[in-house]
Amino acid sequence: MEKQKAFDYAKKQLDGGDLLQGYRMNDGRLYATYYTNEEWDAFLADMKANYPAAFKGYNDGNGGELKERKFKGKNIPPKMASYSSSSRFIYELSRNIPGFEFECKLPISIPANNGGEAEASLDGYFPKRNIFIEAKCHEFYKPSFTSFKFKYKEFYDFLKERLDSFDYRIATRTSSTGKISRGVVFLWDGVEIHSYDLKQVLCHLLGIAKFNLTNKVFGETTFLYLAYRPTRSLLNYIEAEDDKRSIEDAWNLEKQEAISIDYNLLYGQVVHYLQEKKGVASAMPLSDIEQIIDAFRFEFCDQDSYLKLFSE
Repeated sequence: MEKQKAFDYAKKQLDGGDLLQGYRMNDGRLYATYYTNEEWDAFLADMKANYPAAFKGYNDGNGGELKERKFKGKNIPPKMASYSSSSRFIYELSRNIPGFEFECKLPISIPANNGGEAEASLDGYFPKRNIFIEAKCHEFYKPSFTSFKFKYKEFYDFLKERLDSFDYRIATRTSSTGKISRGVVFLWDGVEIHSYDLKQVLCHLLGIAKFNLTNKVFGETTFLYLAYRPTRSLLNYIEAEDDKRSIEDAWNLEKQEAISIDYNLLYGQVVHYLQEKKGVASAMPLSDIEQIIDAFRFEFCDQDSYLKLFSE
């Protein structure tokens, strides 16, 4: 069985769901790894009544978290109705943390497709301690092809020139219909990054750096990468030993690649790129710039270490 599908079925069972039921569309299609329609309605009602700030954040966002979406011309369930939704994952962990904000969007000084300014979309923000969070639940169990957009080339080239550890190359892929698409492959210390979505993380770092430069945030800033760890209880719902090992190996690879990067070096050059190439806080003294860089830290965490961090 595909890793992601095996994980999704196990996650639903772990959370008490019935695999014979799921989210049913108007045309009769059933999505077995999702809430039932009745469970989803109850979930939404609880969020709206007891966590109105979270409901507003998700409902006003453009990620389709709470609404049915279109895919290949057909309606599909809301993202958050999935038992393996990263948004549902962080929501359930963070909804009782006072002052926690969901669906944090940060401008990144890169043009958007609509002609405006592109934004980094993070899953959470804790203003009290200036903590930004990106959450992943099942994304790294499915092979992906990271598309290359020319508008980021200047940024990638800047990092490549300033950092001996950073490199990238352009890859091509041909679809079954003959369509050719270009992707980007990143390397750190000469090793290719296969699982970890470094392109997305670089966008997040642009957003965080611009936020700190614009708002003159000199205190500690933390970027948390929250990855759901497949527990033994979850793996017990998977029959095939090969599937269990495959899922464990995928999670370990995600962690290994994430922590292999020197984020202080990387974030420092992201800050310099924004100041030197994009004119963000261009008049800020070098001593202040260095203070912003030195105050940054990255932390990889799973569901258990995440809760411990916020209980401190």
